[in-house]
Amino acid sequence: FPAGPFEKAPQRPVEPRREEPVAQLKREPLKEGYLSIAWPSPPMVHEDVAALDALSIVLGHGEASRLHRALKRDRLLCTEVQASCYTPVDPGLTIIGLTLQPATVHEAVREALAQAYRPRSEEVSAEELSLACRLLESDAVYQRETVQGQARKLGFYQSSAGGVEFEERYLEQVAQLTPSRVREAAERWIEPKAAVVAALLPETGDVSETDLRALLDEAARKPLQRQLRSVSAPEKRAPIRFSDSSQTGPLLREELPGGGVLLIKEERAVPLVALRAAWHGGLRAEDASNAGINMLLARLVSKGTRTRGPERLVREMEAIGGSIGGNAGRNSFGLRAEFLSRHLAEGFDVFAEAVAEPAFDPEEVQRERTLQIDELRSREDNPAGVAFLLFAETLYRKHPYRFDTLGTEASVARLEPGVLAHYRSQKFPPGAVTLAVIGDVDPAEVRELVRSRLGRGGQAPSALSPPQEDPIDAPRAAVKRLDKAQAHLVLGFPGVRLSDQERWPLEVLSAVLSGQGGRLFVELRDKKSLAYSVTSFSMEGVDPGYFAVYIGCGPAKTSDALEGIRNELRRVREDPVTAAELDRARTHLIGTHAISLQRNSARAAVFAFDECYGLGAD
Repeated sequence: FPAGPFEKAPQRPVEPRREEPVAQLKREPLKEGYLSIAWPSPPMVHEDVAALDALSIVLGHGEASRLHRALKRDRLLCTEVQASCYTPVDPGLTIIGLTLQPATVHEAVREALAQAYRPRSEEVSAEELSLACRLLESDAVYQRETVQGQARKLGFYQSSAGGVEFEERYLEQVAQLTPSRVREAAERWIEPKAAVVAALLPETGDVSETDLRALLDEAARKPLQRQLRSVSAPEKRAPIRFSDSSQTGPLLREELPGGGVLLIKEERAVPLVALRAAWHGGLRAEDASNAGINMLLARLVSKGTRTRGPERLVREMEAIGGSIGGNAGRNSFGLRAEFLSRHLAEGFDVFAEAVAEPAFDPEEVQRERTLQIDELRSREDNPAGVAFLLFAETLYRKHPYRFDTLGTEASVARLEPGVLAHYRSQKFPPGAVTLAVIGDVDPAEVRELVRSRLGRGGQAPSALSPPQEDPIDAPRAAVKRLDKAQAHLVLGFPGVRLSDQERWPLEVLSAVLSGQGGRLFVELRDKKSLAYSVTSFSMEGVDPGYFAVYIGCGPAKTSDALEGIRNELRRVREDPVTAAELDRARTHLIGTHAISLQRNSARAAVFAFDECYGLGAD
């Protein structure tokens, strides 16, 4: 790049202000609908951007947001909802996004518009604004965890916002926000006459563009009746400051009295701490009668504990710039949390109660069970995912790896609160946890917190012993037909365990085959134009996994694509991998591994899972 300032961008046409709302509708063969409502927003250097960013968090960021409570939690009008403010160099958009069933479109749009226009007349509360500002400030901290995050931010600010000091100015604006300032920005930018709604809906249903436009007009006709309620004064916030410390400590391992393991690593580069709790579980701990139970438990860990309801739990985590949630996969069940390290005691208190004393409130169980079943019903909207599920069902005939992590409609419907509570207490006792704590922490303080809250609790669970597969004595095939324009093929073989040394050459082989310079990509996509996408991977597990190749192609090309995959696999067996290919693959794997471990949360997950699976955290 030449030295000196960036050249000024050419003048672009200015989008005219919209004077009436617009609705657009398109239909496709889907199970769920996708709908967005948007309003113009200013460019990123505008003085209203901080207020609109805070407003979008109040409206649609996380489970404590207004849209989540009004549309998803209280009325089940959608399966997903979020709000964001997109502010590029030129004017952008404030957007509300919904995933929903066709039957709920009318009520969902009506409620979303009501929530969007409410801040024009009624100031957000001081508590809501305080939480929003803390999240905006903590986002600046999280971006500093990765080199790409810092480079992207600094480059964008320098080229598009007038200089790298933009972040400091922006955080000053965030610190000075008041409820009245947010209301004024909402009045200027969230205008009913400027609203646009765009919907992608299933082919069945009676919603029309005229209906959507009528909902916009209905909301626009409601008069602006300002309701300046009495609100407490917003807290005085100083802009967040950053330390240049990069102190690190060794990985410390300590066995807990209840049979669990505590891992601690001090990392002072950013003022964050990440926690990851893990137990043996996931699909390996399920059968046909309770398939999906681990996923439902993972959904419920942030939905209430013995002393905290779901809204309080989420708000307490957001107040410390953090989040909490569950995870369930093929081999494990666990919880994760991350927050600003100066709030270690408060954050760990919430996390420990979620680990040891989840509530399983009947209403929350029913709500999350319904949402999980809705996700199952929309599986066919992701045909590549359908192909992988079909592959797993065909490869495995005994082992629970054949199940969908979401379960089945029948199995999930059987998961009542008592069943969930008993399963959790038997499989995931607090004292048997593998817990990794990584970040800006004092190891002695972490030890004391863990010993006081999670050191004991429950008997150690019995070792899992799922049924093992018989050797495959003949090729297997399965086909499922969907009304889609693209075909999805998975060709695979029985694979290896996480503990097997052969996993490493299989990882290298996958890197040789996949990627833009890999054999599959070059031969099947570049040279023969057989694929939209093609890749390979080795999926190891605590029990034997699989090695597979995936390709997405036109339906007329499936035979040629399958033959092409077989030819490349045959060639890699017969022709040695070249030194150049091997060097490229190893460099790629080493580099991507290092990049993937930049965040505290990523390192905490790797340490916890490797220790839990018996591989050793180091």
